Amino acid sequence: MKKIICFILLFVFLLMLTGCNQTKSNIEVSSFSYSEHSKIYKDNNPGIKHDGFKNTNESQISNAADALERAKIECTIDWDTYHISFDNESNVWMISFYTEGMLGGDQVIYLDDNGKTLLIVYGE
Repeated sequence: MKKIICFILLFVFLLMLTGCNQTKSNIEVSSFSYSEHSKIYKDNNPGIKHDGFKNTNESQISNAADALERAKIECTIDWDTYHISFDNESNVWMISFYTEGMLGGDQVIYLDDNGKTLLIVYGE
């Protein structure tokens, strides 16, 4: 009987350790509509980039923290704050980088759920 109890306790302990290795994200995520944004930024006007991205290979994004790390690769501005949004319909992440209290100078990076950059918009 003691062997069974020890085996059960060992099994429970191993399950607890496995659970600790799961990636979790406590970052607040709002929602947005990528289809609406892509209508606004469809032209290649100054400050809108549709190609020449660094994130061209796939990299699975499971949560907001993954999206943030992936977007940092594309970010070219100095920033101290970010905001993350997700479009459940299109499975697109929108990560905004900016300096708190400063008007303009922001950069918004749109990523698909495979980690590829779709669009970058620079603020004025």
